[in-house]
Amino acid sequence: MAVPDLNRDDGPFGVAVSGGADSLALLHLCSDAGLDLRVVTVDHGIRPEARQEAAWVADRCRDLSLPHDTITLQIADGPDLQNRARRARYDALAEWSRRHDLGSVLLGHTADDIAETFLMRLADGAGLDGLAAMTPRMTWGGVTFLRPILSLYRQQTQHIVALRGLSPVHDPSNDDPRFERVRARRLLADLPLSAKQIVASATALSAVRDAVEDRTASLIAECVRTDRGDAVLQRARLEALRRSEGDQVRRLMLAVLRWISGAQYPPRRAEQVELMRRITDRQATTLSGCMVTHEDGAIRLSREPAAAACRPDAAPGATWDGRWVVTTDGPTEGYRVAALGRAITLTPWRTTGLPRRSLMAGPAVWRGDDLIAAPLTGLANGWTVACAPLTPGGRRP
Repeated sequence: MAVPDLNRDDGPFGVAVSGGADSLALLHLCSDAGLDLRVVTVDHGIRPEARQEAAWVADRCRDLSLPHDTITLQIADGPDLQNRARRARYDALAEWSRRHDLGSVLLGHTADDIAETFLMRLADGAGLDGLAAMTPRMTWGGVTFLRPILSLYRQQTQHIVALRGLSPVHDPSNDDPRFERVRARRLLADLPLSAKQIVASATALSAVRDAVEDRTASLIAECVRTDRGDAVLQRARLEALRRSEGDQVRRLMLAVLRWISGAQYPPRRAEQVELMRRITDRQATTLSGCMVTHEDGAIRLSREPAAAACRPDAAPGATWDGRWVVTTDGPTEGYRVAALGRAITLTPWRTTGLPRRSLMAGPAVWRGDDLIAAPLTGLANGWTVACAPLTPGGRRP
């Protein structure tokens, strides 16, 4: 059985392997296909057995002559444990991928995960985006993640592993009813519906979601002007669009917010409703680390300086705050990229035409506590800055 939709020229690939049947099956299918692989296991620091499980995966990789890394996290037990662990895991995998210059990271999600997620989102009262099938491709922290075995079911991955004489790792948290996914898995087993039937509905919804996102992309191209990291929308066009395609205005605004903030999840529905009310009433507001302000005939969305100041420093050439890359032809050792902040007073920012607070939230180059450059303000000193393009990108990981 070959891994679908993977081109060896797109490698090297990272493979996240926990030791469970799904990720082990993915590992062996990719190895059989002769892909250039580097394997990683994430130990969340929650279970003491996880260290031995990571070592077991490392032994399997050694048998396959594949490099293996273990990432150790420290996730405190408590409320929302699985969601916190998932976010920390994706953050760690993205950083690991960048460090090893990988083309993408492969995940072992299967069709059963689609069915379980559907039930979880249904219980949350989710709409189209939540109920549609998870996508085979998504981004997190500027890194591409692929799910190449979404067409397989868990029974098939277990068979693939058994054929190789392996006994996959069993994580006892997969039997703990405290966790929402475990409850969804048990519910799925008791329903008079098969996982295949639920997956069929989720897949049909994903086609609708794709069409809606295509429309959102068209409206972004039509209605949004990006201005050095800010987004500017013409009020008259937005009001006309609200009358004809009201929900698309909400989607467009969420796409802009996500582009600016880098948030992986949209704000809560009540916050979205309040945002649209304030925009209609021409009130300035903040949401998701973004500012919404009003100009003559336009609405400007920009990064909130306080939110940008909290973002981790980045090395030159790496992505900072989810979308900025600052580079130079000169030496970079000892330099860091962080928010400009109050050091804006050291720059000729008034000549740029950008709002002061937008520039304060923008990237600057520092050496220790000394400001070296802030290209958006006109203080370049040989440094250049690029911003990731605005895309719809509202899908859940």
